[in-house]
Amino acid sequence: MEKETLLIDCDGVLFPESALPIAKITQSLKNAALKIGYSAADIKEARKKAEKNQELGLFNSIWELSGKDIERFESICSEAFKTIDYSKIISNRKLYDLLKNASEYYNIFIATNNHLLHFRKVFERLFEMEFSDDCFITCIDITQTLDNGCFHPKQSIDGLKIFARVAKTRPEMCILLDDSSINIQRAKKINMKSMEIGLVQNLEFCLKELLSSQMSRIKV
Repeated sequence: MEKETLLIDCDGVLFPESALPIAKITQSLKNAALKIGYSAADIKEARKKAEKNQELGLFNSIWELSGKDIERFESICSEAFKTIDYSKIISNRKLYDLLKNASEYYNIFIATNNHLLHFRKVFERLFEMEFSDDCFITCIDITQTLDNGCFHPKQSIDGLKIFARVAKTRPEMCILLDDSSINIQRAKKINMKSMEIGLVQNLEFCLKELLSSQMSRIKV
């Protein structure tokens, strides 16, 4: 039987957003661009252009700023993520074990609107080990959603379809675990199952619920 795929958000789901607010990442990317040689006017103009073209999300602004050149884009990201402080992300071995158990029944993907460099640092802090290609967890980052000249984050239906495609499956075979109600609403429109993450219903709670449902099926 084909396994369902868990598409798990990173920021605010793997760890609380208070440990590393998106505003700090935004500022670090801006500082990196300035350090490399872009001006404040360049950054503002790139953001306006991305918004005008309805290219959603922070990284589309950086993509526009780089002139849609992958080497320039990556140089900004590389510089930015070197300066970000990840020390407030607390290790959580219990979460790792739950994800490992869930991998017996589901394909485990981290589906992030952020960059792979960021996820690697989060993974290292959270699980006290380096992220490797042979890990049971796979990461789909924003750069893997590039299509028709821009990135497609999860807050768009096209974005969710692309995340499913990169995971080599179909939307109806996915379960999105995300803290954004907009992303959850979009998922429902394409028959993608979803679980909204919050303060009470956190990722650990949802994984236990999913594992419990699998155990119930086995008993039946």
